Amino acid sequence: MEHITKALKRMKDNNWDFMYLAIDVHGTMIKPTHHNDNKFEFYSNAEKTLQYISTREDIVMIMYTSSYPEYIDKLMEFLVDHDIYFDYVNENLNVESDHVCDFSDKFYYDALLDDKAGFNPDTDWTKLMNILQSNNNE
Repeated sequence: MEHITKALKRMKDNNWDFMYLAIDVHGTMIKPTHHNDNKFEFYSNAEKTLQYISTREDIVMIMYTSSYPEYIDKLMEFLVDHDIYFDYVNENLNVESDHVCDFSDKFYYDALLDDKAGFNPDTDWTKLMNILQSNNNE
């Protein structure tokens, strides 16, 4: 979770308004069923942590998923019913390409939560909550 601490420090040091947090769906926040069945079960502490992040005005949440649009629509309904609000899905319209970076094919984020990138959903949601609460910029 060192990458989260570094992203928060970078935000503070650079006086940025936001940290952009890309969050994978299956195997990270929702337990995979390996079917397109619209059954959603959070990992332990994922719901509580995502609800907390949703209240932070300094964190932009980006859903990072390869799911089909119909599935994403159902998932978003489920998340809203649980007071979890993503700002974007597979894009970040807040950060545009410039003379240094081209974001036309890859959107910008400060930190990624993804089981394939080392995030352990059984333990890291609690660690993430602790880091975010101890680094509350509001």
